[in-house]
Amino acid sequence: MGIDFKEADGDEKIPFENEYFDIITNRHGAYNVTELKRVLKKDGIFITQQVGAENDRELVEMLLPEYKDLPYAEHYLNIKQQEISEQGFEILESGETFQPIKFFDTGALVWFAKIIEWEFPNFSVESHLDNLYKVQEIIESNGAVEGRIHRFYIVGKKI
Repeated sequence: MGIDFKEADGDEKIPFENEYFDIITNRHGAYNVTELKRVLKKDGIFITQQVGAENDRELVEMLLPEYKDLPYAEHYLNIKQQEISEQGFEILESGETFQPIKFFDTGALVWFAKIIEWEFPNFSVESHLDNLYKVQEIIESNGAVEGRIHRFYIVGKKI
């Protein structure tokens, strides 16, 4: 096919030569700004969309009221913009949003909590059954249980 796929995971050295790319995109992945600067050409563009620190907090608090830690406490737009700017990038555009996420079924929320275990650590149906009964009551009363997703994006240019 003519595609030379090379794996690069977050904080590792990106397996390409210096000033190799015109543009790099990243969605929900870890990244190393120093490496991005190294492999981007002058005036190259970095675009990232990230999950924010407060993602799903209302849902986490419903299921795990004892869990107060944020899994990625540094994932705020202002913090990430500063990190990128300090490495020699001009911020061309950025934005942040909090949007609703609704569950109309307790089982769907259980599945959700199981697949993103870093946000719902040590969650199990057995150990959190009382909280799930409360969720079910909310769904029966209101038709859904609601939280908020937290997202932000940054477009930066290497200068």
